[in-house]
Amino acid sequence: MKLLWLPFLPPAATAWEGSRHFHLLRHLQARHEFHLIAWDRWGRRSGAVPHDLSGRPNVHIHPVSIAPNIWKYWRQGYPRDCDLILNRVLLGKTIALLNREFRPDAIVLSVTHYATGLPRLPTGVPVILDHVDECPTWVGEKYFRIADGISAVSNALYQSAAAVHPCVELIPNGVELGGYSSGHRESAKAALGLTGRVVVSLIGLTCSSRLYFLEAYADFAREVPDAVLLLVGDSQLAGAMKERIGHLGVDIRMTGHLSFDQVATYFNATDIGLYPGDDVPYFRQAYPLKIMEYTASGAQVVISPVDAFRSGWANVWTSQPDRDGFRNTMLEAWRNPRPAKDVSGMGWQDAAGRFEGLLEQVVARKEKRAS
Repeated sequence: MKLLWLPFLPPAATAWEGSRHFHLLRHLQARHEFHLIAWDRWGRRSGAVPHDLSGRPNVHIHPVSIAPNIWKYWRQGYPRDCDLILNRVLLGKTIALLNREFRPDAIVLSVTHYATGLPRLPTGVPVILDHVDECPTWVGEKYFRIADGISAVSNALYQSAAAVHPCVELIPNGVELGGYSSGHRESAKAALGLTGRVVVSLIGLTCSSRLYFLEAYADFAREVPDAVLLLVGDSQLAGAMKERIGHLGVDIRMTGHLSFDQVATYFNATDIGLYPGDDVPYFRQAYPLKIMEYTASGAQVVISPVDAFRSGWANVWTSQPDRDGFRNTMLEAWRNPRPAKDVSGMGWQDAAGRFEGLLEQVVARKEKRAS
């Protein structure tokens, strides 16, 4: 099958490696021809792709430069359609050209409206929406109307889509089963020079802008003196984190961006993983990969409320998203660890297979209607 794919994240972004679309493409690229639209803002590396996708004969990269978020100078909050006209036109023209040149069997996209607007799509080509993030209702409705099929990453997103669309499938994130194991804990710590330490980590710096988890960890470290906090990855909040860390007087280390191949060692070395968001729909309705990856490595995980992990995940501890809540929950998780959920049946291979099944179903139904 020939697929025109508009990912939810620019492939040049540091968070691309290890993201949902990164994994889906890795597991599907042997059986399908991909035309990946590498959108990014002017002046950035829009043509860059992870080494695991580049150089493959069936993965074709099409860079597209879009305008920066200049609408932020006159509007707060979420942009309106009129703010995104230029990017919508730029992306729409590229999609039209690629459609004429390659004649894809289907178009796969996610909600990138906040940056690109909703581009005009060619008629007659089946559209699959991979619904991965909470968005304003009026934006979601636009995407639901153009989609022939919808893949939802979480139950909350599934319910919102299924209420108005007849073809929605719940396809949660998976985990790379071969890379993580609780049996590698001590060797992973040794590889990082952390033998004998209690390793707490935030891998992928998705977190509340309040950064309350840093003070929570500092309180934890005063009761667990051999603890160390690893902050792995890059973020717009990295500067604020560095400034805050300088006043805490505990062992906190920032690695900066690491490649996908390096990150597994940090997961395997972790005793307590963190997901310190806020109690808002964006965080509650997500399905964070890192929670599954921490679980696969046998770690305890302390999180702000996330609907998908409220039950059935004994090693995942839900906390109030504040300093005292995270401190107390981290201490409880350290003193009374619980067995990690078995995720052996939740690999990316299975998730990619279900996504492929949805693609085939949507394309076959569209072809039947056309005939």
